[in-house]
Amino acid sequence: MSATGEIELTNPEAKVHHMVLGSYCWKFWVTIVRVENISLYRPTSEFRVLEDAISNTIAWSSKNYMDSTL
Repeated sequence: MSATGEIELTNPEAKVHHMVLGSYCWKFWVTIVRVENISLYRPTSEFRVLEDAISNTIAWSSKNYMDSTL
């Protein structure tokens, strides 16, 4: 597990940093980064790696999501 956070939206029409999520992406709120220097699935001009996005939302691939409560 590379990060902990919350899924904010799963609507493919929603936007993150002015970009439409599209298929297989969720709007994800990053709270804790567990592995450093992980490139973002969809980098922006503000965020390139996961630790840049702490306390912010990013586009997160739904294919790479693992529910830690299981």
